[in-house]
Amino acid sequence: MIDRDKVIAMTKAAMDESKNRKKSSPAKNYYADDYVSVQVLKGILGMTVVYVLLVSCWALYTADVWMTYSLEQILEMGKYLGILYLCVLLASILILILIYTLRYSQARRTLREQQNDLRRIRNHYEHTEKRREG
Repeated sequence: MIDRDKVIAMTKAAMDESKNRKKSSPAKNYYADDYVSVQVLKGILGMTVVYVLLVSCWALYTADVWMTYSLEQILEMGKYLGILYLCVLLASILILILIYTLRYSQARRTLREQQNDLRRIRNHYEHTEKRREG
């Protein structure tokens, strides 16, 4: 005979697992520090590429003005751009750490809920077996 509660619990667990598979994968595949570090490094690389492209476009757009600058003025502008890059880099690192730490904790929470669902199903099976035996 089909146990209605068992079918409901199994269906709910299967739906939750398929719905949250991508969301909970960081918690399954990585330790928290590893996940956050990898994502921050990806963010730093992407931010650096975008910064270099933007500065290059700006330099090409204002090339006629650059031709009138002396070497000291160009070096001063390079120093300013370097400091700006470091400030943007620091701010983006802090934001990325916050974002990916929160995402990892949400994934852990989702994974914990899935494990609790499976534990309930297992307990239901054990309880049913004990009832049959005794």
